[in-house]
Amino acid sequence: MLRSLVGSEMCIRDSINAEYGEAREIHQSIFMEQPVRSSPRLRARIAANAERTDDNGRMLRSSPRSKSAPRREMTSREPDKAEGRSNEGINVEHKSDETQGSGKFAKMVRRTAYGLLMIGSFATILWTGHLAVVTLVILLQTLVFSELISIRHVKKMDDEIPLFRTLHWVGYFISMFFTYGKSMMLYFNLDAMARYHFYLVFSMYVPFFVAFVVSCAFSGEGKSKESKRQLLQYMFSQISWTLLILFVVVFQMRFVMYIITEGLFWFLLPTSLVILNDTAAYFVGFMCGKKFISRPLTVLSPNKTWEGFLGGMLFTLIFGYFVAGWMAQYHHLICPHRHYTDVVESCKPNSVFEVSTYTVWPEVVSAFDVVGVVVPASFEMLPVKLHALLLAFFASIFAPFGGFFASAMKRAYKVSDFGSLIPGHGGVMDRMDCQLIMLFCTHVHYRTFVREVALSADVVWPTLLKLTAADQHEVLQRLTSHLGGF
Repeated sequence: MLRSLVGSEMCIRDSINAEYGEAREIHQSIFMEQPVRSSPRLRARIAANAERTDDNGRMLRSSPRSKSAPRREMTSREPDKAEGRSNEGINVEHKSDETQGSGKFAKMVRRTAYGLLMIGSFATILWTGHLAVVTLVILLQTLVFSELISIRHVKKMDDEIPLFRTLHWVGYFISMFFTYGKSMMLYFNLDAMARYHFYLVFSMYVPFFVAFVVSCAFSGEGKSKESKRQLLQYMFSQISWTLLILFVVVFQMRFVMYIITEGLFWFLLPTSLVILNDTAAYFVGFMCGKKFISRPLTVLSPNKTWEGFLGGMLFTLIFGYFVAGWMAQYHHLICPHRHYTDVVESCKPNSVFEVSTYTVWPEVVSAFDVVGVVVPASFEMLPVKLHALLLAFFASIFAPFGGFFASAMKRAYKVSDFGSLIPGHGGVMDRMDCQLIMLFCTHVHYRTFVREVALSADVVWPTLLKLTAADQHEVLQRLTSHLGGF
């Protein structure tokens, strides 16, 4: 009997080893493309399994509801049901390659049509005036904040926390008041109120902070300790996400009203450079994408191509040089409008809008003479064209990283677009991702290399009136001495 049991065990073990060997050969044949060396029966099993895989080697399965139902591809991009995130209104499908496929021309036409419509609307608002442009920027920031804050929205969790989503919008309002409040007060000559701007911001922040702590205390009332802990974790993760959004959307744009009131040129030029770069990169990639360099520009945005990136940079540099000279002709664009009573047609333009003479280094002239190329010793040019080239370089090389940042965000939360407000383009954030850092760069560039501190009697006189009688007398004596007794 013992011998019989031992024999049965050996038969079972041999059968298991044979099945394992066949399974291993099936796997190697299908996924590793190795030849089959076994029996015809095994080859038939391998062929049957190969029919159940797609081109990427992923297994297909039938719907459990019906044997006759069509097979469904199992992918790793299923909606995240465990977290319960609400992606209502947001497309969670995988974004197709826009440089391939028969429908790419339809996408291009739709994208172009709505792009021209946006450009026309933007030009109309731009010509309306400085305040209209500031209002447009505030509206766009609000829409971007709404799109980004909705990505991590979990309705089931929010319902357990009193007024939690309202707190997000209160924080946004406080940030916007901090960003635009003082500039608006000075624009409308409310100098007395502008003095207390920072205190007003603090007075808003304190109730907001207290309300968040109270919300933490009353969230999940009546729930277990574990549920309470999960709610608190969710609240702190959401408030951290909100702070990140405020930094990207609001604080990067803190000085945008300043550059708008310094001249619409300093708002129109950088935004146009980004639009042109994005458009040129799209069409160059559409026509030549992946024909010379098959590797995508970045894994974060597989539709971006090296051909589009380099072609977009070339067109942006050319566009920036020539369009800066064209826009410099219009006082409506180059004149500042720091107060609502200012008349832009009667200003003295910044010196960068006046023709200057540049001298070429003698060594450079001599070096070109050696090879037979005549280089002039001096030439005339608008200085603003050089500034435009620097901004165009930034718009081509660094501003696209704003788009890569947005692409990483979309990949993290499995969305192809931030919204569907603009057909063919997605949401507002899909159009503003590169503009945010570009406008920040323009402000830094303007304050560092372009701004001129204009002093006049009208500017100094209000300050002199605030001095004491003794200080005014001393100023008078110094002026008399400086002017030689007059």
